[in-house]
Amino acid sequence: MKRYIRPLIAGIMAVSMVLPLCACKKKSGKKTQKVSENDPYFNVEEHEIKLDLDTDKKVEYQSLNNPKIIGNSIVASYNINYEVPKELMAEMESLYSNINSMPSQEEVDAISEKMRAYYVTGLAFFNLQGELVSKIDTEQSDSIMQLKDDGNGNILVFLQRYDMYDPMAETKDILVTYSPEGEKIGEMEVAIDRSGGDYFWVENMEVMKDGQILLISYDKMVLIDKQGNQVGEIAMEGDGGGKVISVGDDYYLSSYSYESDHGESYLQKISLNPFKLEEEKKKSKFQYWNSSSNSNGKFYMLGSNGIMVMDPLSDKAEEYMNWDSTDVNYANLMNNSSFEVVSDDEVLFVWEKWYQEENGDWVTSTYVDRFTRADKNPNAGKTYIEMGTFGMPNSDFIDYVVEYNKTEGNKARMRLYDYSEGIDYSDGGDKALAEMSDKVYLDLLGGSGPDILLNFSGFSQFNSEEVLVDLNTYIDGSNGLNRDEYFDNIFRAFETKGKMFQIPICVDIQGLLGNKDMIGERTGWTYSEFTQIVEGLPEDVSVFEDMLHETLLEKLLSHAMGNLIDYAKKEVYFDGDEFKQILQIAKKYGVDKLPEEMGEVSTYEVYGDGMMEPMGSGNTPQDRMNEGMLALMNTYVYDIRMYAENTSICNGKCIYVGMPSPDGTGVSAAPMMTLAISAASNNKEEAWDFICRLYDEESQYKYTRSMNSVALNRKAFDRINEDVIKECEQQRKDYEEYAAQYGEDEMWRNSIPEITDEHKEGFKKLVESISTITASDMAVVSIIKEEAAAYFSGQQDIDTVCKNIQNRTANIVRER
Repeated sequence: MKRYIRPLIAGIMAVSMVLPLCACKKKSGKKTQKVSENDPYFNVEEHEIKLDLDTDKKVEYQSLNNPKIIGNSIVASYNINYEVPKELMAEMESLYSNINSMPSQEEVDAISEKMRAYYVTGLAFFNLQGELVSKIDTEQSDSIMQLKDDGNGNILVFLQRYDMYDPMAETKDILVTYSPEGEKIGEMEVAIDRSGGDYFWVENMEVMKDGQILLISYDKMVLIDKQGNQVGEIAMEGDGGGKVISVGDDYYLSSYSYESDHGESYLQKISLNPFKLEEEKKKSKFQYWNSSSNSNGKFYMLGSNGIMVMDPLSDKAEEYMNWDSTDVNYANLMNNSSFEVVSDDEVLFVWEKWYQEENGDWVTSTYVDRFTRADKNPNAGKTYIEMGTFGMPNSDFIDYVVEYNKTEGNKARMRLYDYSEGIDYSDGGDKALAEMSDKVYLDLLGGSGPDILLNFSGFSQFNSEEVLVDLNTYIDGSNGLNRDEYFDNIFRAFETKGKMFQIPICVDIQGLLGNKDMIGERTGWTYSEFTQIVEGLPEDVSVFEDMLHETLLEKLLSHAMGNLIDYAKKEVYFDGDEFKQILQIAKKYGVDKLPEEMGEVSTYEVYGDGMMEPMGSGNTPQDRMNEGMLALMNTYVYDIRMYAENTSICNGKCIYVGMPSPDGTGVSAAPMMTLAISAASNNKEEAWDFICRLYDEESQYKYTRSMNSVALNRKAFDRINEDVIKECEQQRKDYEEYAAQYGEDEMWRNSIPEITDEHKEGFKKLVESISTITASDMAVVSIIKEEAAAYFSGQQDIDTVCKNIQNRTANIVRER
């Protein structure tokens, strides 16, 4: 289930470790640029990797675990569960059903041997075309943890062996060597010192150039010599874990430490003799354990724009290949993949894809992709349409781009560039985000920016005719949309003075849940109305969940930015009463520190943006609402299930209300995916043709489901509602079967709402009530937060702070 905070920035945090904006080759962004025969292009040959299965048995579950490219082989451990015959299950149950006598060891061994045929584990060896070369069944007592090239072309396997019949027996650590064809070459027990405890989960393994082996767990690194003896160990600092990378003849530990509101990546040189970490900790922009590869004599990393060749010690990067130079869904390759760069013209990926079958089961398929550089670009002559993205698009959208680019007859080729790649979030990222958004803004004004913007709706400074086209002219044009088929009120909510510059594909509903008995029957309120109502609450009632002053300030600003900045006139209004009321509310109802930062035993869990969610029953926001101790709680609603769940709060007396705002509007649309067209683009018609295809019923259904959001197409909206209702009905059936066998589980039962026609109608009315959106201007907000801190701490009065903010933000807006 989603957290309360789902802004678009969350989608880019996963790729924040990658490349600095200044370090990578950027696209020229020139208009009407044609694909040249000499532009790089990589062909992709893809094969599915499959196990051979016993066709006489019914497969209940199968998986290839953490497949790795090792030399010319692909190696993975596997699990296969077959359906156990009823007769065998009955025999096993009978064996253990007599509580007066335990089965003998011989009986246990006999039944275990029979069951072994239905629960199979082992190692599988494939060639680079995905063909199975050999398969070795292993004992269920063996837990395979890591696979690595041993430096001699063989496969080194680290596993832990347990005594299944004696849980108190010591765990054994084993290293096994196999040939690329799966022939066992050798095995030795590793003498790891477990005096500090039996638990030692190996997260990474590195074979050093001298043949020694480095094993890395969450809390320590252990060095093993060629004979399997422990040479030494090093306690891990920071958040533990990490990855060892080689740079020339030296080795470095890449680690990460997260403290309070920021994190840092470090490199530390590893000394092997004596075994220790050098004291110097070099800060790094990159987290090297994320999708990286030491291969082809270099160090490579995956980013949202392509594969980069890295120099870890200098933090410099250059491009090996851009994702635009092939036709593949690179979102599939960014996670759960192993890759090796074979040469300057070839790279191999092994990756996994999860999907849901009709019966609801989640299964995975494994693929090997071979990229090879083409002599000529097959798309020569097509026009590039540049798309600038804020964060890597989701997998389904990239599929759409790939399909568009591969469709015969299309005269254009979509080319994506993620402007957020490389943003440093170690200090919160506000300044870097502001610089990024202003750079894109200036590029667009100068005519050198992208044709299309994806997911920039959170930056309100783009919303002017100088920068973007009014998409209403396309919606109402010959190749437009029938507004009656959509929630047109949401389209209208995205307008700025009657013009729509950024169009949403899907949205979430953002706002507050309020106790009607405390705040009255309403959908929204102005600042003065809000203040008047909450000041009348009993002293023991909290207004909001605990939020830092700056967090509450930013939330209030996201609903007011359109009133505080006039981008057409290049004017700001941060010295008036409206903004002062925002500051006063943020100061009075925000907090200086969150509970865990005050040294208290925390009953809270940080969930995203400086807010806290109480952990444990009896102390959640819902509990406090029900007890009459909390007047308002934040909410994001993205489907009918969430809507139905919220109706039970406060004994059905909860209402949806917007954040306090200048116009007293209700709940807002929080954009999950938006698109815009540059006013300077020479490819506007082609860009709109690409965009408008995302609004048919099937596309709206697909993308909204994949993003867990609210569809704008009414038919797709209704279909999704019916899907969610059926899912809840199935879950209730599953619960009833469970309860009949094992007894009632109140928490599980209460977590599945019964969705009624009243809920369906209420949810649709809530969507139809939306008339405003959330928006920001990171450069301006960064200044506001910086200056407002003095007001929150009592160092400056409100008039001085507002004057400073007015002067600084006015300069920013005028200079654009």
